[in-house]
Amino acid sequence: MLRAVRVDGVPLIVISLFSCEQDKALAKEQARFWAGRLGLGRDAEISSTTWSLLPAVLLWFVLGFALYSFAYAAAGAIVARQEEVQFVVMPMTLLIAAS
Repeated sequence: MLRAVRVDGVPLIVISLFSCEQDKALAKEQARFWAGRLGLGRDAEISSTTWSLLPAVLLWFVLGFALYSFAYAAAGAIVARQEEVQFVVMPMTLLIAAS
């Protein structure tokens, strides 16, 4: 269950396995722990380095997605029957799993 809590003025979403009302305190405690671990707080801000790297990361994601999409499309175009797809796609799936 997803639960939205506010810890020190910072809204956080906590994934909780509990849905009882008495477990709200546990969810807040978990959120406070992870907020402290991740350095989130009222004065948390995103550095300029992060903003400058964001376009490169997005471009890297789009290019990688396009690469795998084209590879799977080419593999699908090679086969004549639907039953043969698994044999052509297996090496690419192993590559993804290894990387």
